[in-house]
Amino acid sequence: MNIKFSPFILLTFFIISSSILGADSQRIGIYGGTFDPPHLGHTAAIRAAINGGKLDEVIIVVSENQGRKNKKLSVEHRRRMAELHFKGEKKIRFMTPSELEVYQKNGYNGFVKNFSEAKRGNGVFLISGSDVIENIADGTYKPIVAQNVTYIGVAREGSEIKDFGGVKGISVSPDYSTSSTNIRDGLGKGRKPDGLKEGVLNDILNNKLYNVKVRSCRSVWSRLLKSLQ
Repeated sequence: MNIKFSPFILLTFFIISSSILGADSQRIGIYGGTFDPPHLGHTAAIRAAINGGKLDEVIIVVSENQGRKNKKLSVEHRRRMAELHFKGEKKIRFMTPSELEVYQKNGYNGFVKNFSEAKRGNGVFLISGSDVIENIADGTYKPIVAQNVTYIGVAREGSEIKDFGGVKGISVSPDYSTSSTNIRDGLGKGRKPDGLKEGVLNDILNNKLYNVKVRSCRSVWSRLLKSLQ
């Protein structure tokens, strides 16, 4: 018995199949952090990872746990600042509501394992700072071992990570670096911020975060905002 399909049905099947296979073949990066506050160093690290790992997109995960860092700033506020910072950036997105639910229920490691098991094709790439990779290499940090997971180690500017402690890894080096700690300390001492976007800086000043020195609001805000231009 000969079965014939119309050109329309064949075209529809081809489009759906291509869409499914295309999604499965994507190289997805996951970048977790406290983003306290988010800055251009984070963007540079992601760009280096996208280029070095040939990533199709990167998912931002704003950590619920700040560890030893300032615990006064809520995850909701840090997520809002991150959304201000990464707004309009290509190939960068935040977790979907369903992904966020999995993360809140299972933590970062559980989210990565769940995501990697659901993801087929070219795998998941965890973007991590050089300190995390060094801790994996010396055994003080247990790496996430899951299907198709590769670490992308963001080396310090101008250097290269060679030891990934036995896990699959790619070393990349950003063209710009700064740290949230230096930014917080500088704002607390009234120094010019390095690496903040205007929207994030406005949020910090409006809410007087990080003990920012604001003796004369108008003059300080004007001086800090001009430093970004």
